[in-house]
Amino acid sequence: MASILNAASNVLNQVTEVEVDRKNKPDRVLPRGDMSIKTATGYAIFLYAIAMLLAWLVEPVPGVRHTFWCSLAAAVATVLYSVKPVYAKSRGWWANITIAVPRGCLLKVAGWGCVASAWDVEPWFIGFVFMLFLLGAASSKDFSDMAGDGEANIRTLPVIYGAEKTARLIAPFFIMPWLALIAGVFLQRSTGSPVLHTAMIPTIALGLVLAGYGVHIGRLMKNASASSIEGNHPAWKHMYLMMMAAQVGLVVCYLI
Repeated sequence: MASILNAASNVLNQVTEVEVDRKNKPDRVLPRGDMSIKTATGYAIFLYAIAMLLAWLVEPVPGVRHTFWCSLAAAVATVLYSVKPVYAKSRGWWANITIAVPRGCLLKVAGWGCVASAWDVEPWFIGFVFMLFLLGAASSKDFSDMAGDGEANIRTLPVIYGAEKTARLIAPFFIMPWLALIAGVFLQRSTGSPVLHTAMIPTIALGLVLAGYGVHIGRLMKNASASSIEGNHPAWKHMYLMMMAAQVGLVVCYLI
């Protein structure tokens, strides 16, 4: 469901930004003319519908559909990100918020809701950690699009602050969340049990490794003109690698 929802939001974003992509990413399907905007719009709607259907089918306890409601809220946020008149992508930090809340927080809680009630502090704490990460890390994709975004008056953080200052602003978000993850095994609930029921030593090790990786990414972002796959800044690739490493690492910490 999350993969299909991500695909839906990506297609929708390319539909609404086809003119901008003619400058930023001319090799994409729509700028090349390999697919019509009408067909792509229909494809996006189809993907959103499939994602919501899959979420609706998740019902670990009769009548409990926490996964669906989290997924629906995430879907709405992706629409607000790409579609006018809101078009949050062009509104500075609001762009990062509309990425961080659904993809960082809500989808983590939705995943938890597949097997247990989401009315617990633990999934929301995990969601907070990943939301904090994406609140800054999401801007790593915007460095390579500065020229086209600036011409189209899409006010991403690099357009507003410039590449160098944006790199300084978002660098802490590659480090702080993983220190917060470590704090989760020390924070106590009212019952006396920890907020995170992961193995303590592996969780501390995971947080420190990820924070060290974040320091490396922060240094990498100093070269804000570099580009990699599909013209994106290398930090964009590392952001995804870091997020996957954090998710898999956290699963291991629960299993140990």
